[in-house]
Amino acid sequence: FEVDAEQHVAIAMHRFNELNQWRDTIWHLFREPSYNVRGYAYFNATIAHVWYRIFGQAPNFGDTVLLGRQMSTLYALLLIVVVFYLGRASGLSPPFAGTAALLMAACDVNATYSHYCLPASGYILFAWLALLGGVKLLRGPSWQSLGLLALGAAGAAAFKFDVFPTIWGGLLLILLSCRGA
Repeated sequence: FEVDAEQHVAIAMHRFNELNQWRDTIWHLFREPSYNVRGYAYFNATIAHVWYRIFGQAPNFGDTVLLGRQMSTLYALLLIVVVFYLGRASGLSPPFAGTAALLMAACDVNATYSHYCLPASGYILFAWLALLGGVKLLRGPSWQSLGLLALGAAGAAAFKFDVFPTIWGGLLLILLSCRGA
C-alpha cells in the first residue's frame, strides 16, 4: 500500500457517494483534501459507479485501491503502445519503434508506478499522448492529431495539477509579469 494512495482513494470514495446520490454510500474515515488532484480519483469513482450499477455491489476501501492499481497498470500498458506509435510518427521503422516501446516497457519508473493507486501513470500516459498528437500535427495537420493533442493535454492537466499550486502559481506569474512591465 502506497501511503499517498489513501488521499486519492478518499476523493474517489467521496465522488462515488456523490454519483450514487448518497444511496448505499461507501463509508470512509478520510478527510477529503480540497487541494488534491481530482481527475484521477473522479475517473476511478466513475468506473466504480458504473461497476456498481452493473453488478449491484458497492466497492469498499480495498476494492477502490485495487481499481486504482488496475487503472495505473492499464495506463502503463497503454503508454508502451503510445511510445510505439510515437516512434512510427517520428519516422522510425517498425523494428526501431518496437525497440523504443520495449525500452519503455523495461523502464523502472513505468514499472514501479504502474502498480500503485496513484495518478502518475495516468498523467505520464496523457503527456506522451499529447506529444504523439503534436508530432502527428507537425507531420500533417488532421483532426485525429489535434484530438490526440487535446486529449493528452487535458488528461495530463486533470491528472497532474493540484488546485492551489495552479492558482497560486498562475497568480504569481501574473504578478511578476505586471511588475516587469
